[in-house]
Amino acid sequence: MPRHLALPIAVTPSGVLSSLEQDSEAEVAQSVGLLVATVIGDRRAATGYGIPDPLGRGLDPATLADVLETWEPRADPSTVLVEPTNADGTQAADIYLP
Repeated sequence: MPRHLALPIAVTPSGVLSSLEQDSEAEVAQSVGLLVATVIGDRRAATGYGIPDPLGRGLDPATLADVLETWEPRADPSTVLVEPTNADGTQAADIYLP
């Protein structure tokens, strides 16, 4: 199975870049985390990628479901919980699987 670069970029004890197996739970979780951390318009190559600026509004479940359906269909919206867990108040995504 192909592997993708793990973010943040890190070097393993064996001296290679850390990676995640494609379609693994960890890789999907990383993808959702990057999606939720991106505000629409931040990526020039994919201007619709990300979430609406949640500043002061939070991220409602319906918006999250729409964004996941469009940009990360591998993730089930019912298994994603978004909480303001970062020290700077920004949102982080945690995936809880049954």
